[in-house]
Amino acid sequence: VDEAPPYAINPDILLRQALRHLPSKLRPASPQFETDLLSREACLLMLHAFWYTYCAVLQDDSLAEQTALLRLMSQEMARLMLRTGRACGTAFLDCAPSVIAVTVVTS
Repeated sequence: VDEAPPYAINPDILLRQALRHLPSKLRPASPQFETDLLSREACLLMLHAFWYTYCAVLQDDSLAEQTALLRLMSQEMARLMLRTGRACGTAFLDCAPSVIAVTVVTS
């Protein structure tokens, strides 16, 4: 986690693509949804989730890195909840369709 990753990803660009492809029926009614989804906290959460998955799937001996990334993910989730003023479950459910859309767009 202390070293630079092997390549760069741009979570803000990926989240914008996901937002563009997200059907309106999956968008939360909150007028702040787009702002929250593109926030620094959401981008960092996605970035850490990407690298956690990368380590878990492609690097057999990366338990320390996975643990550190999980800690970073939990910190960003807490910051995102404080930013939005919503409980973890609500914030996660609001963002879940967007995360799925990012997966589809980048696959």
